[in-house]
Amino acid sequence: MRRKLLILAALAAALVGLLWSQWPQGSGLPGQGGPAQAQVGVEDRVQRNASADLTLSTVMTDVPGLNALLDTGNWKIDVCLLFSEQGTGDEGQSAAFVLVVGVITQPGAGVVRLYDGQLETVCFNWLIDLTSDTTVKVQARKSGGGGESKVLSGNLSSRLVGTEEP
Repeated sequence: MRRKLLILAALAAALVGLLWSQWPQGSGLPGQGGPAQAQVGVEDRVQRNASADLTLSTVMTDVPGLNALLDTGNWKIDVCLLFSEQGTGDEGQSAAFVLVVGVITQPGAGVVRLYDGQLETVCFNWLIDLTSDTTVKVQARKSGGGGESKVLSGNLSSRLVGTEEP
């Protein structure tokens, strides 16, 4: 029963992400009826979705598809990853992801504990100031274990969203 609830929660999180990504920019939040305080144009927003599953290892590895070339400016970067514990041996291990700007790993990380057969979405955000056009990417790893745990792709389950701040 608990496993079914966790799967439903992960699917609900993915659906919310899909609906939110389709919400018209600058139209306000649902039910508010008015314009948003700060309107963001399409050119000021970048979204990338994981293009393939990543089997986790103990080495930070690029998540396929979660990279973007950002223009000079101030950016808010939101990253959400859907982790899936798979196989025997990863139970109780940790998994984490970081944002790499150029070649510099930013402070902070999204962290999750892996439990037998469970799915869990973890989100983290960063505020970065870019003085030149720069590539950002997401990397993930697990702390140990012999299982085949993954970062899952598809249905906007793992994504990077960058919004240029005024």
